[in-house]
Amino acid sequence: MVKADYETRPISDKVWGMIKKERREHFWRTFSAQKEGGIVATGMAPAFQPMLAGFGTVGTPSIGTAFTRVSREGTAADGLRKFVEITASKGYGPICGALGAHLGQVFGGVSFTNPTTGEEIKPDFVYLTADCRSIMKVSQMAADFMGLPLLFIDPPPGYAFTDNRREYLVSQLLDAIEWIEKRTGKEFNDERFLDCVRFNVHTGVLWAKICDMTRNIPSPVSGRLIPSLHTPLVATAYSKGTMEYLEALYEEMQQRVHDGISGAPFERKRLVHSGIHPMYRPDILRWPDEYGAAFIISFGNRAGAYTDDGQYVLPKTLEERGIELNSREDGLRIMLDPFGFRILERSRETMRKNYLRRLKDWHIDGVMQHMARRCSQQVGALDQNRDCEEAGILVGTYEASEGDPNEWNETRVREDFANFFERLGLTKLN
Repeated sequence: MVKADYETRPISDKVWGMIKKERREHFWRTFSAQKEGGIVATGMAPAFQPMLAGFGTVGTPSIGTAFTRVSREGTAADGLRKFVEITASKGYGPICGALGAHLGQVFGGVSFTNPTTGEEIKPDFVYLTADCRSIMKVSQMAADFMGLPLLFIDPPPGYAFTDNRREYLVSQLLDAIEWIEKRTGKEFNDERFLDCVRFNVHTGVLWAKICDMTRNIPSPVSGRLIPSLHTPLVATAYSKGTMEYLEALYEEMQQRVHDGISGAPFERKRLVHSGIHPMYRPDILRWPDEYGAAFIISFGNRAGAYTDDGQYVLPKTLEERGIELNSREDGLRIMLDPFGFRILERSRETMRKNYLRRLKDWHIDGVMQHMARRCSQQVGALDQNRDCEEAGILVGTYEASEGDPNEWNETRVREDFANFFERLGLTKLN
């Protein structure tokens, strides 16, 4: 047997316990928020959550609340395939595989039924931002089917976040607060909102520092664990509990770097998986281990930003920046651009250039690009691949779907990965 190049160590039970606690509490809030005088806002892209939390206890389930559970079950009788096929039977297609699985749960009547108690709830409204055309359409369809009002926020593109466009978005959110108050009869609490914004910034800073440590050789955590470690930030980045979890994780990551602990036994090639991996096959993120390589991180979870002159900077907390929040408008502006970084990437060309800078700074040898079928977010992927190749970074591709197991071809994807590893000069370990 080949001896490991680096010592590995599991993430502590303390940290995993805190992750499970946050996820469990988020699940139960879905069914308890309204009883506690709060609101439930469903949707495919529940952004700007500190604003929603200003209304008290808030549940933010997706329109397919069982997606995570059934994705683990894969193509089993009650897995993702069942719900994708429910959507297809309604005549909707071709459609993004993940969104088809979400929408199928709405059509199947299981989205807002507690699997433990059988209790059913009705969300107050469907809430989304205009980040993805497919998400926008599917959310509209779900709202029509469930008879719920739709709250739609229209943010400017991330690469064109000027002061004028930020104020345009602030005005929308101010109107949204009034809309929610009238719709639900709940009063918005500015003090609670500003506290949530502060937590939201703090958790973002901690996560950025954790991601930054993956630049180390070896990386203290493998890229296959990053999605799991990031989960609490998706739903409750604004909460004190998530902040405390990240403080514990940050302390542990520092110790792992100090001790030379690696997230993977080998890093003979450091790789990036670009795009969301097939949720029903998370084991795909382990495949490089067989060849002595490792996925390091997804740059969707990037740590910092680059200035115009190429200097890499990490975010700072509000206290470190000397910023005080004294009004609802102050909180909204910080919530929209918590670190002042969005103004640094003013064009798509700048974003492409900075992507290459990150690959270099993280010592990345190759990028495996998931060309997800029927995904509207694939725009620019081929340009990005070409940029990498021209910069001397090897790129591999494979085709599947984030959420539709019908698109999975084990033999073909295995061949694509094997070809990628061969081009990197890797051979399978004993």
